[in-house]
Amino acid sequence: MAVLAVGGGYWGAMTWAPRASELRPTVVPAAPPAAIEASSAGVAVISAPGGGGSDDQLVLDALETLERRQNIAATLRQFVRLGDDRLAGEGRFWQKGVGNQRQTRWDLKTLVAGETAFVTQIYDGDVVWTDRKLPATRKVTRVDMAALRREASNMPEADLQQGRGPLGESMMELMARGGLSQLMAGLHRSFTFGPRQTLRQGNRTMLAVVGQWRPERLERVWPVASTASVGDWPPHLPHHVLVYIDANDRFPYFIEYRGADQSEMATSAVAHYHADDPLASFEFIDVQFAAAMPADTFQFTPPDNSWTDVTARLIEELRAPPAPLEAEGTARREGTWR
Repeated sequence: MAVLAVGGGYWGAMTWAPRASELRPTVVPAAPPAAIEASSAGVAVISAPGGGGSDDQLVLDALETLERRQNIAATLRQFVRLGDDRLAGEGRFWQKGVGNQRQTRWDLKTLVAGETAFVTQIYDGDVVWTDRKLPATRKVTRVDMAALRREASNMPEADLQQGRGPLGESMMELMARGGLSQLMAGLHRSFTFGPRQTLRQGNRTMLAVVGQWRPERLERVWPVASTASVGDWPPHLPHHVLVYIDANDRFPYFIEYRGADQSEMATSAVAHYHADDPLASFEFIDVQFAAAMPADTFQFTPPDNSWTDVTARLIEELRAPPAPLEAEGTARREGTWR
């Protein structure tokens, strides 16, 4: 799970979770200001959230801004809690071009059982390659974006179940082509966000929002959720999410997923502050919007011409309601070996 965040695999796992809207987390009593500041790593309040309502538009604004960015380079820090294990990773993200000129690349490394695991995902404009190098195994998959676009163009809008992206592309395409836009599209697709809180972190003004599961995304995957309790929540899947978006450049600098053991935070006085032990978190630092990129940044050659094509599987997953929750939260269907 430590490497599933790259390429939307983590999002695929997260769609198989119980219905958050049916649960009633207990509100944590308000903490004194000193305690809040001590637990939030230098984050100071500028303004509190408004009185109710949704702030989904802020996430869409961030997605639209990402789609309009000609150039992004950033360092990524990742943290994942998996049972009793705590896994930390680091990497880089690159993005170049807009529209049909878009190219992206993730490089991420994580220490697993004392050995380094690597994940590289490259979208070259035509194909999304994902290369997972674990200590004992390696797996390379590809998604043919031309085939996915053809499929999306032939589908009625209702069948896509996802609408259009901010610049007119299908949400299906955004959910398949990798990059940070896919991560944000997944956030918008799966969560609805409460009112923002304005915070000061270092020299940045951040707009913090907490996302709760959309009922329609969960009704299809766990029918018994309406009678479940927080204690029934799968331990490896998020209960809610916290996102920090810069008030000026609209970049999502911090994303934190919290487990059911932190359900009380969702509606508490500290909901908009970093959790001490989240299920997972992703922090972008040293973000540049005009970085030089080598010509081969977005090139990829699969090893020994051996890879798995997962295009058909991904199309089916994106157009159909998610499969019921499995023991590990992920479907394990195989693609076609080449």
